[in-house]
Amino acid sequence: MKVRVSYGSAIKLGLLKKKIDCLPMTIYLMTMGSCTGKCSFCAQANNSGSEMLSRVIWPEFSLEDVLKNLKDERVCIQCLNYKNLFDDVLEIVENIDNETSVSAQPFSEKELKTLSKKIDRIGISLDCANKDLFKKIKPTYSWDKHWKKLEKAVEIFGDFKVTSHLIVGLGETEEDMVKIIQKLYRKKIKPSLFAFTPLRGTPLENKKRPSLKKYRRIQLVYHLITENISNDFRFKNGEIIDFGVKIEEYIEDPVIYTTKGCPKCNRPYFNESPGGTIYNYPYLPDKKEMEEILKIWE
Repeated sequence: MKVRVSYGSAIKLGLLKKKIDCLPMTIYLMTMGSCTGKCSFCAQANNSGSEMLSRVIWPEFSLEDVLKNLKDERVCIQCLNYKNLFDDVLEIVENIDNETSVSAQPFSEKELKTLSKKIDRIGISLDCANKDLFKKIKPTYSWDKHWKKLEKAVEIFGDFKVTSHLIVGLGETEEDMVKIIQKLYRKKIKPSLFAFTPLRGTPLENKKRPSLKKYRRIQLVYHLITENISNDFRFKNGEIIDFGVKIEEYIEDPVIYTTKGCPKCNRPYFNESPGGTIYNYPYLPDKKEMEEILKIWE
């Protein structure tokens, strides 16, 4: 059986002899089928055959070679949408003894229960911060069905063992994003933050990335909500005008600006180019990087 392996993961596993300045903490795999989903931001949409997911290249390797090189790293399996996907996922996870996450479109209750005996986390991604955007950007799927399956997954896997990706910059307001993070956290679902990345060949290839200022503000919101520091946000015209606390007491914490998602998930360069603007730091930013980050709060 063949799987796709993220470029950084392939280097970490020794499957590619290349240099990289930041290795992933998790080994990221992707199923081999052609995706029938029509998500406007995704390079895998509509059977594109692209090697890309976000801005990362995913070369093909045999599952056997992956397993031979796997040590104690966490494994995360990214799923495309195609017939017999679940059979492929099951074959992969049955061969892996490590901690494993699966990120996919909503599976049936029976399939979720089967997976819960073999993996420790499941991801069902909303991506969009409100129903109207979801309908426009993810037309293959149903907002209401996603929510029902997220809630069912929490029943099966347990509190905060379910993740849902959110992409900042698809057209939502800051208020939209704050409220969806609050709702997910209230339902004991772990939000995972991404910055929108325009990819050539997709319907959104000409859409601008979110401003770094907006993204940093949402990162702070994420921290305040998930650390139970504040839920008292106020808005004007969709923008945050009050975080409910004195932000000066929190913005210097470098953890705020690191990748947010499953445990041990640092996703190097999913949203950025090496040497370019970093939205999600795959490591704790150093003193010089923090000085640059803090400029947006001035």
